[in-house]
Amino acid sequence: MIEIGEAYVLARQMEDALKGKTVETASFLDRPHKFCWAGDPARSAARLVGKTIDGVAQRGGRVVLSFNDDTLLAIGEDVTVRYGDPKPADTQMLLRFTDGSVLTARVKLYGFLSVGTEAELRENPYHAASFDIPDPLHPDFTREHFYRLAGEACALTLKGLLATKQHIPGLGNGTLQDVLFLAGMRPMTKVSVLREEDLSTLYDAVVATSRKIAASGGRSSFTDLFGNKGMYRELTGRPDGKCPACGGDIAVKAYMGGKVRFCPDCQKGAA
Repeated sequence: MIEIGEAYVLARQMEDALKGKTVETASFLDRPHKFCWAGDPARSAARLVGKTIDGVAQRGGRVVLSFNDDTLLAIGEDVTVRYGDPKPADTQMLLRFTDGSVLTARVKLYGFLSVGTEAELRENPYHAASFDIPDPLHPDFTREHFYRLAGEACALTLKGLLATKQHIPGLGNGTLQDVLFLAGMRPMTKVSVLREEDLSTLYDAVVATSRKIAASGGRSSFTDLFGNKGMYRELTGRPDGKCPACGGDIAVKAYMGGKVRFCPDCQKGAA
């Protein structure tokens, strides 16, 4: 899953590997996928042929390639992107460049491979949020911004604030677990019960976790542009199911459309 840290890694790698390359052929959804959103596949492909990549940016959990006109390619969610893929067949995206190199994308559960102008991409609220709302790796993600965000979402739980509705673009269920572990809080706790010092602790945990994941090449479940696994090991995801701080059992519960993990002793708040 591409979250903030993984999008950062991919954007830097793609900027280095792809900038200046021109698309010779393109295809989308040669292998159909029910939950891959690529617009009209033939039209998306045609819009990239002959275009040169000018740059690549990370926007929340999206990787956005800009071409030498106003065309963008936004990649996000549960997508594996590979450069020099040894098995380019059966992919949801295949870009072949004029130098013979290849970029592919494979969608696992669901994902976006969106081609269009910025105005066209903004028609999707997830893409719009990635353009408009700062994420924890952006300088505009200040403590004041986070406090204001928490105030506007005070009726939500911490998972609702941090990992739903794109309040913080790119912060998903994976990053959430370690943010709350570092903050010593549970995902079911209401934002409204937090004091300013709690919000400060939570802000620090959001920024620190996002930066560490990015600096570590992504989480260990992530595969980068060249097929390498990320080096970040999730604190609450140890194989033995134990808390790295107290050694107790990590609780795993279904909550808000996914599983959450927390230590009943080290993380305080609503169960």
